[in-house]
Amino acid sequence: MAAQAPGPKRYNFAHYTEESGLNSYQVNATVQDDDGYIWIATNEGLQRYDGLRYKSFGHVHNDSTSIPSKSILQLLIDKNKNLWILTREGKVGIFNTKKFTFNE
Repeated sequence: MAAQAPGPKRYNFAHYTEESGLNSYQVNATVQDDDGYIWIATNEGLQRYDGLRYKSFGHVHNDSTSIPSKSILQLLIDKNKNLWILTREGKVGIFNTKKFTFNE
């Protein structure tokens, strides 16, 4: 009996927009953490997507633990599972994904 090669893989794509909850059409970076959350850097802030809903984070005036700028350029998760953020103004720090706080 001859073995058959599996057929081509099929992929499904979804388009996420501002109407579905995305902060901005301009997405600068994305990363996925070990908990499965997708973190999205936009010009309108940081978002966490769980597959159903978005949770948004941005700068809050007079709150030193908030993200220092709404415009996020880059995201990185390091070997210690820290989420690093780079803002358009060049500020770099770690966003605590459990407490939702930012530290430079």
